[in-house]
Amino acid sequence: MSGRERVFFDDQNIRMTTVIANILSLRNFRLSLVFLIAFSIPVLHAESLKKIIDLEGDWKFTVGDDPAWAEVDYNDSDWDIVSVPGSWESEGFADYNGFAWYRKGIHLNKDIEIENMFLVMGYIDDVDEVYLNGHLIGATGTMPTPMTTAHRFYRKYPFPVELLNTNGKNVIAIRVFDEYGEGGIYAGPVGVFYDEDQELLSLNLAGYWDFEIISKEEYTAGQLYNQNNGKIYVPGYWESLGFHGFDGIAVYSTTFSLPSTIDEQDLMIVLGYIDDIDNVFINGVAIGSVENPETNKGRDEHFDVILRGYKIPPGTLKHTRNNILEVRVIDTGGLGGIYEGPVGLITEKEFETLNRIQEPKPSSFWEFIYYKIFN
Repeated sequence: MSGRERVFFDDQNIRMTTVIANILSLRNFRLSLVFLIAFSIPVLHAESLKKIIDLEGDWKFTVGDDPAWAEVDYNDSDWDIVSVPGSWESEGFADYNGFAWYRKGIHLNKDIEIENMFLVMGYIDDVDEVYLNGHLIGATGTMPTPMTTAHRFYRKYPFPVELLNTNGKNVIAIRVFDEYGEGGIYAGPVGVFYDEDQELLSLNLAGYWDFEIISKEEYTAGQLYNQNNGKIYVPGYWESLGFHGFDGIAVYSTTFSLPSTIDEQDLMIVLGYIDDIDNVFINGVAIGSVENPETNKGRDEHFDVILRGYKIPPGTLKHTRNNILEVRVIDTGGLGGIYEGPVGLITEKEFETLNRIQEPKPSSFWEFIYYKIFN
């Protein structure tokens, strides 16, 4: 994999890998088919993530619930130590259901100057809220009452550099609620990562964008970092960034200036992967949509597994003022939004490179089986 650390972005990948291994060992192929059909069809996604900080291992842990436990200066010296990843039942808290908190302090290497890092927390049973230095940076599922589980969803949140203390202690605090069965951060990977695919971009546009829900209903994340200012981090599923349960239409927008060093010729906009349908505009000019046959090349794939890249017509971009990028997204069900990068301006040549190095994204069950057997 050319030194890249591939982290699979699939809320069913862990279970399906185990199931397939067991299925392939069965002697009776007909019995195997029964097991195969019993599982829903997964969609496999992957990113070129490089681990910057390893967060697996010992974490502070306690049962109960107190908002003060998110704060940097809270004294957690009398908390228990548990190993992450792993269910809290396997760490001595058998049969416990309810609220619990994890905390971990980290000191940053002063040489780390990377922006657009991600905090990956693997898989959590059932619901979580993630705090960085006292600020809520992401949440998946809904806390009681009523509770909505998200135990099958992969956790990946923005890691805002402006919240970090580069000269001292930083604290990650995880609030978790488990309704029944095993609970906690039960599977990895766990760490701070950087998407190496961003290095192909001429201009990286990942970060906080303006975000507006086109709906009669109100969806608000309350204290979620930057959400009160009508912002959302791109890329990332909008359900994990304050809009759990929303299916419908939303508009992302951001502005950017075009550096004089960038030649507008052969320039494209890449928007990573979007669930489900997108319409893209730059300075009011329609740039492209996944529904355009020229974009999807007639492929019989689900829209959410198509890498979005659109050619920018000459004369569309402005060197003398800010350019306005607007992405209208329609989510037809399940998770939604501009959920995986990279996002930014890219040359046609580098976009071809990006397409080549992307992991296969099977759109059918049998493609998934083939991928698991032969890769």
